[in-house]
Amino acid sequence: TYGNFVDTIALYNWVFDNFSVQEILSSSDLVSEVPVEMGADTDTVTVRPKDVITALLPNDEDLSGFEKTVTLYSEQTGQPVTAPVAAGQVLGEITVSKDGVVYGTTSLVASTAVELSKLQYMRYQVKTALNLTWVKIIFWVLIIALAIYVLLVIRYRTLHRRHQRDVRAARLQREKRREEQEMTRVF
Repeated sequence: TYGNFVDTIALYNWVFDNFSVQEILSSSDLVSEVPVEMGADTDTVTVRPKDVITALLPNDEDLSGFEKTVTLYSEQTGQPVTAPVAAGQVLGEITVSKDGVVYGTTSLVASTAVELSKLQYMRYQVKTALNLTWVKIIFWVLIIALAIYVLLVIRYRTLHRRHQRDVRAARLQREKRREEQEMTRVF
């Protein structure tokens, strides 16, 4: 009657000798690079799993045979990742499976922080502002006003020079007449 305990103990020993909890995906594995717009020092950030994925597997299991499906939120939405990006910020997820069995899913987080480039940010803001219709209208109104001002200044200077020339000519004629009058008085 106690023979079934011996079989159970043998079965337990076999399981403990041949199976163990193994780490399929480590939280330190670098999974992918994600493009980052307006980054100060870099234009990409590396993502890693937030959590470890483990499973009870045979000791001789080949861990490279597991399928890792990476989903990056920026690719799904079509919206690029823009700086600043904080270390640990969730940027996607990864699912580990084999032969149709899902062993786990975890978030993909930024492994490092990416600071915002102030110069690139200002360029982006200027570009965005210049694409606004009312800014374009104001720009062209200012250009036209400047052109009119330049034309008026040129016209004023031309008229002023002509006036100065006429004044000089009139002064010379007056002086000539005075000289003639003085000459006629003398004779």
